[in-house]
Amino acid sequence: PAEDFDMTRIALTSDAVITDAATFTTASIVVPADARIIVFVASAAQGILPVTPNAPTISGLNLAFAQLNSVTVDGLDRRRLTAFAATSVAGTGSLTISFGNQRQDLCAWSMIAYTGVTTTGPLASFTGTATGTTLTVDTPVTGDGLTIVAGLALPTFTLVTPRGGADEVHEAGNQQLGNRAITLETEDRDSAAP
Repeated sequence: PAEDFDMTRIALTSDAVITDAATFTTASIVVPADARIIVFVASAAQGILPVTPNAPTISGLNLAFAQLNSVTVDGLDRRRLTAFAATSVAGTGSLTISFGNQRQDLCAWSMIAYTGVTTTGPLASFTGTATGTTLTVDTPVTGDGLTIVAGLALPTFTLVTPRGGADEVHEAGNQQLGNRAITLETEDRDSAAP
């Protein structure tokens, strides 16, 4: 027989930091046991004409994070958005986001725990396209009981309104004095929702 899960989302922490650094530390979080932890990290490397940001790594709380996807936006103001997942053991503490020896002008993160879900098996990762204020993500994942979690990184400090039946989890944004900015929006929705 199929397992019956009663899923709960826990928004653990989010932030957007404009301090030039190669390593960032999150606020202290309480991670429940047997949860699927999803983390999105958006960043922009330091410099007037910055190089493509390194893909970050995450450590802490005895969690083994697997990178699900990492996409870059090329151009004058290069950005990176990376998604991670881990299965948790109960714990309290901070996580460390590291970019090796590459300093970042901007770094934003969103950390979400889902309890009452299967913590084994694959996770699917998809990218979307954007035009103006419309984002389109086509996924072959459908059916009741599946949750789609999305992260969107913007090169501006702006408010984002969820659409398409999605619920906002976090919105983290910040702007430097020189107008370089970042916003990380995370949302989720049941794949069977209208």
